[in-house]
Amino acid sequence: MFADWLIRFSDYEQGDGDLNAFNRAMAAAEEGDTILFDRAADYNFSGTLQVTKSIGLWGGNPTNSTGGAQELRFANANTGIRVNDGALTTMQDMVVRSTNGTAGDFHGVHATAPIVMRNVFVRSFQGDGILLSGVAASGTTVVGSYLENCSVSLAGKSGYHLSGDLAHGCEVIGCSADNVGTRDIAGSDVGFLDESTSGNSYVMCHAALSSGFDYQCTGASARSSYLNCYSELPGTANISNPSVVFGGFMRGTITGGWLDPTSNGLDLSRTEWINLASLQPKFTAGSSVNDVLYEQASQTDDATGYYMMVVNAAGVVTYQMRHAGDAAKTAYSLTAAGGRGAGYLSTERLVARTVRVSSGTLAERPTTSTAGDTWAVGDLWFNSAYAAATPFFWKVSVVGGGGALTWVDGPNQP
Repeated sequence: MFADWLIRFSDYEQGDGDLNAFNRAMAAAEEGDTILFDRAADYNFSGTLQVTKSIGLWGGNPTNSTGGAQELRFANANTGIRVNDGALTTMQDMVVRSTNGTAGDFHGVHATAPIVMRNVFVRSFQGDGILLSGVAASGTTVVGSYLENCSVSLAGKSGYHLSGDLAHGCEVIGCSADNVGTRDIAGSDVGFLDESTSGNSYVMCHAALSSGFDYQCTGASARSSYLNCYSELPGTANISNPSVVFGGFMRGTITGGWLDPTSNGLDLSRTEWINLASLQPKFTAGSSVNDVLYEQASQTDDATGYYMMVVNAAGVVTYQMRHAGDAAKTAYSLTAAGGRGAGYLSTERLVARTVRVSSGTLAERPTTSTAGDTWAVGDLWFNSAYAAATPFFWKVSVVGGGGALTWVDGPNQP
């Protein structure tokens, strides 16, 4: 006995074609019901399945990425499944395939409302495999959509396409795209194309043999993240800041802002998420021995290289560059003629120390550093009084004679 929320497709078949049977099932369904494709044989639809209510679409036979005993097949020059505005739809365990040979924007699944998809395999559509489009001006949103273990192949345009100012906050997990962009339309031939305004999350996704990039997200404000995502040779990615890449395997044009990804993952020497240098100036002679310094160096004309040496002479701490191959450990010099002193030095530095953070009004902010109330360069005083266009915080920039404090403004409050 089936639950009253389950609509069996076979109950609405009347011998006049699968599209008419679906339309009858959709008309009978109430919000929250599920249409079950319970026939063992494949389905053949002469047009698009228009989903106009918040319902579920379930395949009766879960299949694999190469197809299976049951497919939803669509006639040439048709989008497969169209999820219309306002309808929250779930789809799972089905193959959606087109006989498309006509070039055009005929998508496998086109949603302008939030959608949840699991184990859905989309094949051979001449538009995007899966298109999620949310545009505030049009009154549509796909924010919060969720795709898991889906697969797209042989799409004429992109495999997965998330587009618009209300196409963010989506999760794409364990999904794959292969052999997409068969129409070779530049910019629309991407395995995973993110054209959202605010970004989405991609986890353990896989792309291969895309006509264009395997992954692309270049929005100036899109903060998309890619965790352990892969592309097969010779695939490339085009991901720019402030989107980020964690692990995985990608190549191509990958730059970053919040966290700076490189072709091998994250290059921590260029991380900007927490810029420690903004809290503490770079080390100079006499810096506190409680500070922490990591420095590495190399010279173009000397394979042996140099190392940083901490020298404490009569309580004065200095940091000197010494040549690793010199038994006398003579100091490094940029001006020496030829040999070990020649060339140039490249360094990477991470500077950290404990920063004092206090709060109060501008009037309460200290003016001097004393033995009982010590302040150092880089310490912060957060503004406890909200006022538009006034600083969030102030930072000590100079500790002068007699402990006099010089403060610089942080960014303003909105």
